[in-house]
Amino acid sequence: MNDHRVGIAAALSPLFPGVAFAVLLSFFGGPPTPLSLILLIFLFALPVSYLGFALFGLPLLFFLRKRGTLSFAPFLAAGLVGGTVMFQAFALLLSWLLESPYRFGLDQIAWGAGLGLSVAAVFCLLAGITSGSSGRPRFAGLPSPTARRR
Repeated sequence: MNDHRVGIAAALSPLFPGVAFAVLLSFFGGPPTPLSLILLIFLFALPVSYLGFALFGLPLLFFLRKRGTLSFAPFLAAGLVGGTVMFQAFALLLSWLLESPYRFGLDQIAWGAGLGLSVAAVFCLLAGITSGSSGRPRFAGLPSPTARRR
């Protein structure tokens, strides 16, 4: 994993839920899906997806990398939690804006967890994060165990 791949992964992975939903809607949505509906999906999905990744994904990436325990499983778990929280927050905001009742249910938890998991999985694949531990452990004042001695 290098910083260039992490940057590309951070830029592209939050796009996945909007793109996947638009593609699925286009193929399985019945009559032809109007372009305005697809653009509306992106208008709402992209800010929520990028905000969720910035609030949950990036801090976790830096934390796990600092500890030297960056791997696939913790990142996927954070994607589940972060996606669920962001989906609920978005649903609450949308119900407030539309002045409609807010409904909390297992289906919303499943959608949020699935969307968060998809962003985390795409990020890990693009960034090169595997099931093995990676990152550089840093201890206060001590050199990294893998650092070269001069």
